[in-house]
Amino acid sequence: MIEDSSYVWWALRPSLAHPTLELRAPDCCTFVDDSIAIAALYRSLARRLCRNPTLNEDMTAVTRAIIVENKWRAQRYGVNGTFASADGSGAVSVVDMLERVLQEIEPDAAALGCKAHIGRCRSIVRAGTSADAQLAVFQAHAKSESRTHALDAVTDWLAAATLQ
Repeated sequence: MIEDSSYVWWALRPSLAHPTLELRAPDCCTFVDDSIAIAALYRSLARRLCRNPTLNEDMTAVTRAIIVENKWRAQRYGVNGTFASADGSGAVSVVDMLERVLQEIEPDAAALGCKAHIGRCRSIVRAGTSADAQLAVFQAHAKSESRTHALDAVTDWLAAATLQ
C-alpha cells in the first residue's frame, strides 16, 4: 500500500536521498530570509537535541497530548495564537514561547554560526507570516472589489514580495 517511507508523513525523519534530517516546514515562506531563519532555528533545535539525548525522556501521555494540541494551535492560529503550558500555568503567547526557545538554543545557534539568522524569527512573529500578509491583502481588496479581484491582488502581492 505504501511504496516507500517517503509516503509516511512525519514531523522529522532521516532523508532517504541525502545524509540529512527532513523537517516539515511550518509554512511555505515567501521571503528567503524567513526560510533561512526557520532552517537555522531547526538546525539549532536539532543540535540541542543531539547534545541532550535524554531531553524529554520523561514525557507522559498528557505531555504528548499537550504537544499535539499546541501543534494544532500553531497551525490554526499562527503567530497570533497561544500554547497550552505543560506546567499548568496557563496560555503562553507565541512571542513568549519563541523567546524561551531562543534562549534554550542560543549556545547551539552560536556554535553553528547562525545566531543572527534565528534572530529573524522575532521579526516573523512580530510582523506576521506570509499567510497573514496574504489574508490582509485579500481582506483589503474584498471590501471594495470582487472575490476574483481580491485573489488577483494576493497573487500580485505574492509575485512582488517573492522578487524582493
